[in-house]
Amino acid sequence: MNYLAHLVLGGLEPELALGNFFGDAVKGRGWQDYPPGVQQGILLHRRIDALADAHPEARATRAEIRPQLGRWSGVALDLLHDHLLARDFEALSGQTLSLPAFAEQAHAVLLAQRHLMPERSQRFLDAMVAHGWLRGYARLEVMQEVSRQMDRRMALRTGAASNLEGLWAGWAHEPAARRWEERFRVCWSDLRRELAADPGLDRAEPFRRSGE
Repeated sequence: MNYLAHLVLGGLEPELALGNFFGDAVKGRGWQDYPPGVQQGILLHRRIDALADAHPEARATRAEIRPQLGRWSGVALDLLHDHLLARDFEALSGQTLSLPAFAEQAHAVLLAQRHLMPERSQRFLDAMVAHGWLRGYARLEVMQEVSRQMDRRMALRTGAASNLEGLWAGWAHEPAARRWEERFRVCWSDLRRELAADPGLDRAEPFRRSGE
């Protein structure tokens, strides 16, 4: 799951939301260096990713994307899920807020704690707020721009082309698009139910993404 999905699933309690937001930037046992509430957010982030990665519907869509995007198929799936959530936010999120209102509240919660984030996460937050990505994820042109920027960053960091922008080429006419949306709705419903029953905030060990 990507940033919007994480924030919706984890909620906006400040320390929990903070850890959940930058969970990907904390490796190994680095989560232990943060206050208890932030630790819980990081562990929640890992639990959400572990549940999503293992879900059969998510795995099926990732397998369809893999021939086009290879090692980046998991990143593409995260972006795809945020787009599908944003596009039908009021029906899927369980929030009383609209997407723009939720995004503004999330911005406020995170910006107030920006100084506690790793530098990489601070830079991403600044860009996310400046460009209005959370509320813009519902729009195809925003997803294309986000993907273009990620393609550039990953090419600089890894030296390998990712072509995430290619996920959105011909999106409106993509025969698989409806199938991917139906799978996401099943996966999303299952994640919400599982996390409501057991958010995993009392875990002594971090959850790992599948394959780590």
